[in-house]
Amino acid sequence: MRLDDPQLLSPEIIWNMLISYRDIQDYHAMVKLVEDLAHVPKNRITNMPNIQHLYAFALNRRDKKGDSDKALKVIQQAIEQSNPPVSDMLCLCGRIYKDKFVQSEYTDQKSLEQAIHWYRKVF
Repeated sequence: MRLDDPQLLSPEIIWNMLISYRDIQDYHAMVKLVEDLAHVPKNRITNMPNIQHLYAFALNRRDKKGDSDKALKVIQQAIEQSNPPVSDMLCLCGRIYKDKFVQSEYTDQKSLEQAIHWYRKVF
């Protein structure tokens, strides 16, 4: 409720909140938290790769219209910012493409190829 309080706006607190929401599978709350934080002036937390990773994860799991495309954009940006990228981020990218392939009733070959590409990159 008080995202404008600098004492409450630390990466550790936001990370723990996101993990707590993830544990109870409240993906909408995860998305809302990150999107609300993005409107706070001088906020740099939402640009952190670990926060973006959880945000992309939540978008993919929430699965509203346009969420998977947004999740891909967010996770690919997080991968670019990480040097080297964490394997969980690469796996999430593969998972999003795999989900797109499954949702297409196994007809979207481009998503299948991209899923394979990202999973191979991890290995």
